[in-house]
Amino acid sequence: MERTLQRVLITSVLAGLMGCVAIEPSQRAQRVIPAYPEMVAKCSFLGGVTGCSQMIGMPPLGEQLARFQALDEAAKLGATHIVWTDIYGGLSPTANGRAYYCDPDKDLPRGFHYVDQYLRMHRYPFDGEKEGY
Repeated sequence: MERTLQRVLITSVLAGLMGCVAIEPSQRAQRVIPAYPEMVAKCSFLGGVTGCSQMIGMPPLGEQLARFQALDEAAKLGATHIVWTDIYGGLSPTANGRAYYCDPDKDLPRGFHYVDQYLRMHRYPFDGEKEGY
């Protein structure tokens, strides 16, 4: 009986700590900016990306991990922006998107250029590299 209570207590504590886990995308994934289709209309399409998570039973956390994996895959392709096409957070969370490379001086519409600059400067803390803005 005492052993069973110990197991239940340990399991409960571990499950509680899972909610406190800090999850962040890789540094290269942090440089990929989510965008609307209108924002990347003149940009170069690099390909579709998919992220999957093994966090079964924890949909919000699993969905976030799937997004981060897709962002990392987009960064590997050299993308600057991603347009999310489908995000599923059920038992097997997945995130699908379309990766684009946008030259901010040529490809972005004038109104979105300032939004892009703001997001690049304020989205994530300084990580050791200077951006050209």
